[in-house]
Amino acid sequence: MMLSRLQTDCKYYLGNGNRNKENLWAGDEQRQIDEMKKLYNIFSEDEKPEWLTYEQILDYEKLMVSEKLFCPNCQKSITPITTEYEEGLENFESGKICPECEEYIY
Repeated sequence: MMLSRLQTDCKYYLGNGNRNKENLWAGDEQRQIDEMKKLYNIFSEDEKPEWLTYEQILDYEKLMVSEKLFCPNCQKSITPITTEYEEGLENFESGKICPECEEYIY
């Protein structure tokens, strides 16, 4: 099913795909989400997939389209660090480490 393919692309994009939009079927984050919404809404209420909710699609949109940086591991919104907050987080400045869970950010 195409919706499953689009979701798989989103998961890869947010994880090992390093947020490279070339890994998305639609080739663009917003178009990918728009296509997922369109396909999801084709189903009647009793036919909607159990493995994906509309809220999850909105979560993907928030993670993929928002100008904010989100950690793919803990899903926390990351605010750019100011110089006085940088102490001990030198890797974060280059966008590599989440200060919340200390995992890599893409």
